[in-house]
Amino acid sequence: MIKRLQPGRSQPSPTSWSAFTLIELLVVIAIIAILAAMLLPALASAKVRAQTIKCVSNLKQMQIGWHMYAGDFNDYVVPNAPLGAGSTTTWAPSTIGENWQLSPENTNRAIYLTSILAPYMSGQVDVYHCPGDVIESANGPRLRSYSMNGQVGSPKSLTTRDNPNYVAFTKVSQYSLTTLAPTEAFIWCEESMSTLNDGYLQIDAGGTSGFFPDVPGAYHAVTTCGFSFADGHAEAHKWQTAALRIPTVFGKGYNTGGQLPLAVNKLNLDWIWFTTHATAHN
Repeated sequence: MIKRLQPGRSQPSPTSWSAFTLIELLVVIAIIAILAAMLLPALASAKVRAQTIKCVSNLKQMQIGWHMYAGDFNDYVVPNAPLGAGSTTTWAPSTIGENWQLSPENTNRAIYLTSILAPYMSGQVDVYHCPGDVIESANGPRLRSYSMNGQVGSPKSLTTRDNPNYVAFTKVSQYSLTTLAPTEAFIWCEESMSTLNDGYLQIDAGGTSGFFPDVPGAYHAVTTCGFSFADGHAEAHKWQTAALRIPTVFGKGYNTGGQLPLAVNKLNLDWIWFTTHATAHN
């Protein structure tokens, strides 16, 4: 028997209720694009925040090790690591130093386990690396992003050369004898790979013009640098100077602000903050 359609009604198409029109598809795509544009910056910000928290945690652990070492060695701070110093006599391997090429100190974890700070880090090596530092050398990701303030734990020949009229700290108790309080005196900070080689961060506190012979880093959203301080705390410090906020790195696509070391001037607020947190007048 042939089924007849009722008057005024048509047979529905089998696909008329399941297909999107072009306009509907475009609306959905536009909504997804808007949501992505709203969420991606938030996700990127969250990633930077997580990296900064991890960096501050690394520096805090290093600072605890710094104090533990001084407690075992009659208040003397852990020796700094200028270029040429062996890993067994300093806090970081600096016989060759890190570089863009194939230095074993870029990637050899075993070398870090021989440093005199290693026992106080419980054998950790990753603690020396800032998670925001993703710039690799020729032989892979570098193990260290931090350097120690050159006015702390350094040979007298270096501190006299660099800052003859400023305090060179060799004992923790010295901070109570100067105008630089332990809460304000930094020990470690990130260093830009433009100047990073050894573990010794050279300071020019008494120069006639503002100058960064070794340049602090800005691995967090190219604006912020991690610091640890003599009282044991660590924090992230945001730079105001544009040249510091650009991670200027040779030959890696980061060089947009000129060659480092970096010259500013003596009125530069970042240079004043940096040098006054590094050392004090004798």
